[in-house]
Amino acid sequence: ATGSPAASGTIGRILYTSGATLLTTDPAWSAPQEVGTVASSSCSSPASTVTGQTFPLYLGNFCYIGTGTDVCTAPGGQYEVITNAVPEGNSIVVRPVGTQNLIFVYQGVIDRAEGIRWSPSGDSFLFVVGDAVQRGFPNGSFSQVIPTAYNPIFSPDGSLILYLKPVGAGVKDVFVSNADGSNARNVTNAANIDKTCAAWRN
Repeated sequence: ATGSPAASGTIGRILYTSGATLLTTDPAWSAPQEVGTVASSSCSSPASTVTGQTFPLYLGNFCYIGTGTDVCTAPGGQYEVITNAVPEGNSIVVRPVGTQNLIFVYQGVIDRAEGIRWSPSGDSFLFVVGDAVQRGFPNGSFSQVIPTAYNPIFSPDGSLILYLKPVGAGVKDVFVSNADGSNARNVTNAANIDKTCAAWRN
């Protein structure tokens, strides 16, 4: 049970939508609270309720990956990730902006819909292979940080990753981990209620 609508001041750092309800949680909470009936969902900013509450959202630095060549510039403009369609799927390279110093990161089948998501500081970026979240760096290295996730989003300060994870048949819970994937935790714990569009409050 999610209880009565959250009072002003108890709205967590995370908002998400379930059916016609806007809910809130926080990296330290394990039980969500209802905010109210959705007027506009948390899928885009701002989310709002029918009673007039409005919440600007941070949805991260997202670049779509198409079927050709796409360039995704980091916040601050120091680096850019270039994705290119190849027979094996896509290649990912990174380079300092304004140079041709291409540094190879990855080649294979990636989840194009999940795109490239830069950290707020531009020190790393996320891409998804299968349902596994990879964290890449401007030096060309990368590692798997989350084995199964949907819609990973760095927090506004870059210290955490917010994502949805399957917990039952057709149901996803909201999880948070550190940026390196450590200390993953379920912050909704409601396996009977599906959740969508988890986003950070801005």
